[in-house]
Amino acid sequence: MEADIQVDDCSATCSSRKQDKILNDNQVKKKSNITPHYMQSVAIQPIIHPVDRNILWSFLLSVIFVVIAIITGIPFVIFLALLIPIVLFIRHACAKYCYCRSGNRGVCGTKKLHLLSAVDAFWLHDSDFNRFVSHCIFFVERGMNAEKLRELVLTRVITRQYNMGLAFPRFTQKISSVSTGYCWVEDENFALKNHIFEEQKRIASKRELEDYLTFLMGQPMSQDRPLWEIRVVPNFGKTKDTVFVLRVHLAVSDGISFVKILGNCLADSRHNLRLKPRYGGTTFPFNVFRALLVGPLTFVTWLLYFRRDCNLLQHSQRLSGERVVSWSRNIRFSKIQRIKQITRSSINDVLLSAVTGSLRAYFQQNGVEHPPDVTMNIPIDLRFETSVVESVPEMGNRYAIVNTRLPTNTEGAIPRLWEVRHLMEDLKTSADSVVMYGAVHYLFNLLPHALASWFFRVILRKATLIYSNLPGPDDAVVLGSHRLKKIMFWMTSSAEIPVSISVFSYGGSINLAIAADKMVIPDPKVIVKEFSAQINHLSRLLSKRRIPGEHRRRSSFTAERRREEILKPPLQQIEQKLHDVQDELREITLRIEEASNPDCSPSEFRQLTASHAVLSTRVEELKEEFSELLMELRRRKSLADGRVSTEDEDNDGLLRRSRKRALSITGRRSSLSAVTSSIMSTSRPLTTPTTPHHSICVPPSPEMDHPESPSSDQYRSLLLGGLQGRINFHSHEEDSVERMC
Repeated sequence: MEADIQVDDCSATCSSRKQDKILNDNQVKKKSNITPHYMQSVAIQPIIHPVDRNILWSFLLSVIFVVIAIITGIPFVIFLALLIPIVLFIRHACAKYCYCRSGNRGVCGTKKLHLLSAVDAFWLHDSDFNRFVSHCIFFVERGMNAEKLRELVLTRVITRQYNMGLAFPRFTQKISSVSTGYCWVEDENFALKNHIFEEQKRIASKRELEDYLTFLMGQPMSQDRPLWEIRVVPNFGKTKDTVFVLRVHLAVSDGISFVKILGNCLADSRHNLRLKPRYGGTTFPFNVFRALLVGPLTFVTWLLYFRRDCNLLQHSQRLSGERVVSWSRNIRFSKIQRIKQITRSSINDVLLSAVTGSLRAYFQQNGVEHPPDVTMNIPIDLRFETSVVESVPEMGNRYAIVNTRLPTNTEGAIPRLWEVRHLMEDLKTSADSVVMYGAVHYLFNLLPHALASWFFRVILRKATLIYSNLPGPDDAVVLGSHRLKKIMFWMTSSAEIPVSISVFSYGGSINLAIAADKMVIPDPKVIVKEFSAQINHLSRLLSKRRIPGEHRRRSSFTAERRREEILKPPLQQIEQKLHDVQDELREITLRIEEASNPDCSPSEFRQLTASHAVLSTRVEELKEEFSELLMELRRRKSLADGRVSTEDEDNDGLLRRSRKRALSITGRRSSLSAVTSSIMSTSRPLTTPTTPHHSICVPPSPEMDHPESPSSDQYRSLLLGGLQGRINFHSHEEDSVERMC
């Protein structure tokens, strides 16, 4: 009996141990299955209308902040105002003395030593792999080469004279380190062939170009010569275009200066660019006064009380240092312009809301249902709006980078646009940009550059991404009789910021480019595609809405304003664009006719049919552009006849006829088909026969083992029929265009 009792006790003990072990294993599994903090969803914040917000509490906080800022800020600002001239004099004297002692006697006489400004020196301190080098690519028509580009840059930029000297001396100067900072020094061994040269590597596709840019973004600039270069890539893509890859260090100048140099100096015809500051330029004097009061307290608040983002893109994992890039197709500016007019916002608000929506969709696709708001770095231009066009723009950096919030936690495209607009209005009316600009100026002049750079790195690394929106020329630029088709650029970011998103507008279209760390976003094409989808979604939501003030504009439209509207922009430009679309459609037609050639080899035919998707995409783009040009011509014709066309008729949505003449609303496609049919009735068809309009249906390849696979002739006929059905819808001639105008 005792033995039996002992056995029972042992079995009970073993079973209890097993249960304890199971419980411990379950607890370990639960702990291991805990979702990381950066993957956790947050509560959705309700949107509060400005009328419902507690104004009294905000007013009291503002009064308390201003009182503390005045007590602490005014004495500090007075002290800095007295100290900074003395420090600048000592730094310049010491730098010149040390530079003369090093053997450079040229600056010891009348020649002045040009020290880098604090804002330019801000970009010289970074990690090993980034080094603040921005990249820009230009797609130029075929025939352009490195030799022609050198000649253009030399005669129009490098040797250009202004005020008894070189207009752009920084293109021939390098940065030299002195005891108290950095200075600009003439490069005695300057040779243009070292800065503009042809790339030896063969690059023929977009994928290869993306890999090439990924490689370049990890390469530093040589400090022994001026910090810029242009790499020429010939015979790119199906059209054999020439691609220019511009690499420039941000210490040389900012993007606004380079855009002005491109349009006003380098182009064949002067474009007279006068870019308006988008944020702080017009209110700069008032913000300077505010910054003198609240600047010190605001800067300390940025250092101590703002915490770093913790989300899917910004968490504790180590970055790889390798940037992968991607860019979007052309997005028509008229679609974004209509959204801007209906919502009474700005172009930047619409673009930024689309970026916010694409980031929210990316978070949700990766398991974060309700992502938190994201902090971003945004550069703010602080230039004044000049009253005249600058023939020779001044080089240098005139902007400040500040942190602001993106409402990725807000659900709904329209509410996100409202919230983005509210945040941007707060940023425009605040003194944050001037405080940051002044802090850079004072700290880089008073402190060692390494210490000053650490302060700003602590502030800026709290963000997840950097966003930049750069405006370009509205009309196409011609370089050496070759048209510049497309421009994209990538604003560089610091090492701690994993994502850079840049938007560039050029020639009536907008392009988005993204560069992301490979460990954070392996494939940035997902965000690029979602950006286009967000723009289309906003356009569909607002397609039935009228533009505010439409009736008021109609009643006050005088004969003088009607005449100005007809003459601006020139009608010849619209006609030329129509002719360009027609020429490109003819080229596609000739390429399609090659497929019907019976002498075409099977390998050539398979290569041609493999490119049908590219041709189809291009035809869709030409279709959209052709429709917009037709609508513009229709509007001009109505103005010439004394009728006023509303802006709803010129953009997406429904085409509305005059209420006195129509009893129902006609859809856009029916009205557009009526207009095109009137043109098509007098136009000469293309060389190929007309087929009904239908979409391309790609049959299975003849090489596949399929019992019902069509023959090679049938495959040709299907491919030709699909593409010709799309092309014949847009065929027209110069006589029909002139007759309509």
